[in-house]
Amino acid sequence: MITIIKIEFDKLSDKCKVQDLTKILPGTSGIYFIYNRKGELVYVGRTKCLRTRLTDHFAGRTHTKQFFKDFYEFRYMVVKNKTERKIYELYAINTLKPKYNQADIYDDEEFEDVIDDEKEKLAHFVLQLLKVNKGIPLGIHVIKQICENNNFVDVNLFDDFVQRYLNENGVRFHGKNFIYK
Repeated sequence: MITIIKIEFDKLSDKCKVQDLTKILPGTSGIYFIYNRKGELVYVGRTKCLRTRLTDHFAGRTHTKQFFKDFYEFRYMVVKNKTERKIYELYAINTLKPKYNQADIYDDEEFEDVIDDEKEKLAHFVLQLLKVNKGIPLGIHVIKQICENNNFVDVNLFDDFVQRYLNENGVRFHGKNFIYK
């Protein structure tokens, strides 16, 4: 076996309780690890604002609301770069396999379905954007920026699924522009 990459989380905080959230400066970005009362890792995430995201998780105001009562304490690591946050998060999820992170585990049989759902959401969003701007060409970078501003993290407009969906729905690609006629 050849090890290509091994990531060490050497700048990880000590375990913290909810009341410790005030010690994290507002706007601090990074990755976080949430544990249950038994000390078992149950969830890993990334965010551009640790304090707000963790507060929302512990209050049950996120997609984790079905199991937020299992959340007891957390650790975090400051990571300013968006790409690095994603890499750290995916690595942690796939090596540590926390109980509640199912969508980002690459050996999960349902992973392809999750990806297809996300691609369809992206393609539908782009289609609606182009319909609103009917007949007006929109450039790749403009569309990507609008998508990212609307929480589509991975925007690949040239993915086969996305291209087929857009093409089947009347969107054409000309030069560096998409247009709905």
